[in-house]
Amino acid sequence: MRVTPAQLEALMRPRSDGGSGAAGLITGLAACPGSATGVICLTPEAVFDCVDSGQAAVLVRTETSPDDVQAIAMSEGILTARGGLVSHAAVVARSLSVPAVVGAESLRIDIASGQVDFGDAVLREGDLITVEGDSGVVSRGRVGTETTDSSAEFDELLAWADEVAPSPGDDPSAGAAERLAAARAAIERSGLVTANGGAR
Repeated sequence: MRVTPAQLEALMRPRSDGGSGAAGLITGLAACPGSATGVICLTPEAVFDCVDSGQAAVLVRTETSPDDVQAIAMSEGILTARGGLVSHAAVVARSLSVPAVVGAESLRIDIASGQVDFGDAVLREGDLITVEGDSGVVSRGRVGTETTDSSAEFDELLAWADEVAPSPGDDPSAGAAERLAAARAAIERSGLVTANGGAR
């Protein structure tokens, strides 16, 4: 009951391999785990155009608002100059599993000129950056990634879930998130455990 589908999904996300030698541009608060590479987009419209053209987008904003939610969902990553771990950008990014760095205070964005000042470097809309939501580091260009091999632990957890509740529709190929969610629902229905994971 204490393991959520979102936590499993976070475990499987790519992360920086630490060996790419990419130039770090700025550091903020690590708001949602994972590593994402895309071109800088300063507005939701820029994200839509970028995705329509087949490119990966990173939404870069001073701070986000509810008007940005669709663009956040379509972005590979998020970077904001303002905000903490419970800011709009951080909360929405976590709910959508979009790697995010927030509160990069020295970041300066000029939408009119299409420029982003990182302090020691100035990039333009359309330049490639990588957002590392585990460390809070934002780098120029593409950073090498790797996925943690947690397959043994992952399989054991899913086996426990299958003991509590079969895969949805008795489909053994059902996704991990669906299998875990079904097991959690079965536990809650049993009345043995409360919804927050505590024993009755």
